Amino acid sequence: IRTVEEFLDEMQECRTRGFAFDEKESSLDARCVGAPIFGPKGGIIAAISVSGPAVRYTREIGAQVGEKLVCAAKE
Repeated sequence: IRTVEEFLDEMQECRTRGFAFDEKESSLDARCVGAPIFGPKGGIIAAISVSGPAVRYTREIGAQVGEKLVCAAKE
């Protein structure tokens, strides 16, 4: 993500998916997927995430984990 437009597009995709990817931004050796936890009034009160080594934790696996995170966050 290198421009404001790319950032805004990514934020919209995160809202649509319900979770976000960390594509080695924090560490070159790891990927992460995170999802918000909403409180009773609808605001975000916390988050849940899962990280793994980038060599094994592909974007496809991250998408599968992200869907499960969204379900867990709703509980």
